[in-house]
Amino acid sequence: MGTKSKHLRLSQQDWLSEGQAVLREAGIGNLKLSILTKRLRVSSGSFYHHFEDFEDYLTQLAKHFDVSEVMTTMEEVRKAGGSPTERIRRLAAASIKARLFPLDAAMRVWGAVDKRADASVRRAEKAGLDFLATAFQDMGFPPEEAIFRAHVLLAVNVARLHFDPKLANAQFPDRVLDLLSKDAPKRR
Repeated sequence: MGTKSKHLRLSQQDWLSEGQAVLREAGIGNLKLSILTKRLRVSSGSFYHHFEDFEDYLTQLAKHFDVSEVMTTMEEVRKAGGSPTERIRRLAAASIKARLFPLDAAMRVWGAVDKRADASVRRAEKAGLDFLATAFQDMGFPPEEAIFRAHVLLAVNVARLHFDPKLANAQFPDRVLDLLSKDAPKRR
């Protein structure tokens, strides 16, 4: 449940963060203004100070996913530098810490029925693929091979693995990265 009291003024960020929490926990079908106001312990007045209506809120919430969450996380990892595999592992760790994987899953479900969410997921996915492909190119793989490896690694991180419980754990994507980066060509 939200932590703001009704005596504090909520920001647009507060509303968007709470919307993302609802998406993670309950999905788009349960994202309603009445649920948000209850979780934040406020009336709807603050909501209408920041958003024209619920459709405007949904538009802003969709944009917030790729712009504020995904892009910010990748930029922080880029600035920290490191080897290509360190950057990829750091991105995975930052994504786990920010709870981006469950949010990504919820956004993909929402994107199946809403073009705003779909567009946001596509932008975030493209940015993620570009980040990963650059890392694989930095390992020495040619561009086409780097893009292929980026797609494989992203697919592994997005897919829910139900086929073998021994493989469906946090170490699986890390093992896949080891496999994909193995025998990287030497940089000239």
